[in-house]
Amino acid sequence: TNARHTTGDPAVALTTFRIYEIESDDTVWTSRFDGTTHYTTAVNTYVMDASGALGRAPSGVGWRGQIAAIVVCSSRLSAPDAALMRTALQTIWGTP
Repeated sequence: TNARHTTGDPAVALTTFRIYEIESDDTVWTSRFDGTTHYTTAVNTYVMDASGALGRAPSGVGWRGQIAAIVVCSSRLSAPDAALMRTALQTIWGTP
């Protein structure tokens, strides 16, 4: 996206591994923790940073933490496909 989304603090503790999902295209930007929607907006412009960096703000500040896996799909997943992906990751990583 070409704009920072201020989503507020998540309702879940981030002291354990979580499945954090981002769904983004030209019409929506949604974040979820363990399948529960944390934030969504219908105002979005999809762009990819030329460097391919993920999770970096325009200021250059990036993600600070551990990442066990990244799954990138060429289109938004249907609800059943997203649930299947979530179940597979929960099985692999033992997340809630």
